[in-house]
Amino acid sequence: MLTKTEIRLSFPAGACFHQAPSLYLYRRILQTIHHISCMQPDIKCCDCSLRSQCRYYWITGNNFEGYPGILCPADLFEKRKYEPGQELKVEFFWIGNCENFKLVAEIALNEMNQTFLGNFFYLKKIKHSQIEENIEQAQRLYLKTPLSKVDLELSILDLTALMNHWYRKWYQTDFCFQISNTNSDNEQFCQEWETSPFIKMASLGMPTKNLIVQGHTGTITFGIPVYFSSVWKVIGLGKRNCIGGGKIATDHSI
Repeated sequence: MLTKTEIRLSFPAGACFHQAPSLYLYRRILQTIHHISCMQPDIKCCDCSLRSQCRYYWITGNNFEGYPGILCPADLFEKRKYEPGQELKVEFFWIGNCENFKLVAEIALNEMNQTFLGNFFYLKKIKHSQIEENIEQAQRLYLKTPLSKVDLELSILDLTALMNHWYRKWYQTDFCFQISNTNSDNEQFCQEWETSPFIKMASLGMPTKNLIVQGHTGTITFGIPVYFSSVWKVIGLGKRNCIGGGKIATDHSI
């Protein structure tokens, strides 16, 4: 299960941002969760004896060591200047039972008191909806945003299996990615990577950790077709899919 939160903000006097506005909102939401969940804020997550009971630690994938349950698929070329009356649209995604925290987005917006990095705004819309899953088939996938070297060393079947194991264990959901439309073995599977030079796309200081999207983009070609949930095209691959890393597509369009 994947839940989407869509937020639309209007700027009556226009707005100008010196950082990606969607990632700023993502950080504000996690700051709010950290504020209401953290029982020992002066102690690092890795040293905290209460981390196993902490909702912030859980929803961030054990402080981003695993796979977070709230995602913001940021755009590399996100718009940062808005004329008077123009609107900003931001989408967040909640994996499985993390959707129980979706109302925190409204709390975070209310705490901003209609000021977004010095820009006055109106909240025009906030809507929560379920993402419909479809099974797609492809023999080639395009990696649109960087995936880390560590993730690239795995086959895509192994990487999605690791992610699904985490999602199933901690968030009670998983998403199909397999070499046939049945649960057959993977003996026939092979893949080839054509990767770009090293790219550093974005960095973001979270309440407890600095995150960086860096690695390689490129093309993944499979020896036989793969079948996968359309959700993977929404959430991306790897541990930095939470801030826009590892986006995949079945076509080569921008």
